[in-house]
Amino acid sequence: GWRVPTKEELEYLVDYVGGNPGAGGAMKTTDTLWAPPNGGASNASGFNGMPTGYRSATGGYFGLQYDGWWWTQDAASPLVAWALNLQAINSTAWISTRSRKQGKCVRCLRDLRPGDPFAGGVIAYILQPGDSGYVAGEVNGLIAAPIDTTAPEWGCFGTLLGGTSALYGQGELNTGVITAACMTPGIAADIAANLNVGGYSDWHLPSEEELIRLYQNRRAIGGFDTTTSYWSSTEVHPNKARIVNFVSGTVSDRFKDKPHAVRPVRYFTICDLD
Repeated sequence: GWRVPTKEELEYLVDYVGGNPGAGGAMKTTDTLWAPPNGGASNASGFNGMPTGYRSATGGYFGLQYDGWWWTQDAASPLVAWALNLQAINSTAWISTRSRKQGKCVRCLRDLRPGDPFAGGVIAYILQPGDSGYVAGEVNGLIAAPIDTTAPEWGCFGTLLGGTSALYGQGELNTGVITAACMTPGIAADIAANLNVGGYSDWHLPSEEELIRLYQNRRAIGGFDTTTSYWSSTEVHPNKARIVNFVSGTVSDRFKDKPHAVRPVRYFTICDLD
């Protein structure tokens, strides 16, 4: 699944690390491989850009210690293609055209997929065309916490809270409804809403559809107890809420005063390339 990035993706990277004139500094290593002054170098992005120079169209090598070059997959014409350039003398990340006969580095990338560590947890699902909430040009979806929490009850047995949904994208709203109306500490929604892991505190108890996505990608995500069932934030009755059985994938209703496993989730949006 690895590939050479597009020009647009490298432009997004430059913007993501702060934009020019400082993006080049954020992408360069801080060691002595770069010639002085190694303008603005901090490697704050973790890109680890090094001054490898380039091979010319005639076979000579130039720019060692002074330049780093990385190809994109995009040609600007039959003769030239787009490339990223970092320089020792400044902190700018340049994207310009160079002869396609030159030799330059390649930094491969691949798209995020379920199971990848990301933003406090593990990618659980990425929205696809046709999904509710999908936006062309955006990459967004669901992150699962790295591990389960304790196995609490759902809470408020005998009381219909109302206002929860089974749909994808509603788990966060469901959790807010539950925690506002059911003040019992330590219930499933309360535990999820108060989770703080990986520097993130916007976790919630997944809706029924969100929990089904976790079940479908359970092997990639990892860490699930596949001998038990997990609570969703979807209420169906004063006494019952939805669970998903992680042995079989069966969705059913269970009494709210019974304990079941909880895997908090959070939403993410990482880019808009339009």
